[in-house]
Amino acid sequence: MTFTDVLHTIADSVAAHGHIAFPGEVLSQLSPEDVASIREAYGSLYLMKLPDHEIAFFEWVKEVEPEVWNDIWASTDEAPYLVSLAHLPDFAGPMHPGSYWIRDLQSVPNYFFMPDMILQKESQDFLAASRHRLLDQQRVSLPQAFALQASVGPVDLWHFAYHHQIPLTEVREAIAALVEDQIVVHVPRAEHLSDYFNVD
Repeated sequence: MTFTDVLHTIADSVAAHGHIAFPGEVLSQLSPEDVASIREAYGSLYLMKLPDHEIAFFEWVKEVEPEVWNDIWASTDEAPYLVSLAHLPDFAGPMHPGSYWIRDLQSVPNYFFMPDMILQKESQDFLAASRHRLLDQQRVSLPQAFALQASVGPVDLWHFAYHHQIPLTEVREAIAALVEDQIVVHVPRAEHLSDYFNVD
């Protein structure tokens, strides 16, 4: 697929829907240069629809914790699942399908974590032991699995539970144990996340 083909896809989507909807096969072929060009040309004009896999995820959130779904989508003037093209880099390229992280909740606590929120001194031995067990193909505990994921990139409670098919209550308990053991910092309020950490 050429970049001209991508532009035709965008034009067809805008004409049909008033927003940009990228098929998965298009997203997987976008280069960083393509993404930059698309954002420059269309970022101030149109919103992007989340990919199908993220819509399926948020439909699950709507079912299991509607208060979270409402906080994200019911308060917007736009139709659900339309987001800024600023999020396009999160979904472009062949490496992974990407996620629209839940990290800006206003009426319920956030459970968003990233490497900067790992307490390095306290977590060093814990993470080392967890990695050792993983490399030896031994079972890791739920707190170990969550901490390992947070130590290498962003993760939120809901995406973790959804992708690993673990009840939300169990993941919350694992996070509480990590906080109590001073392995991670939990910042439930969105404004404090933006004040103390780079979450862009």
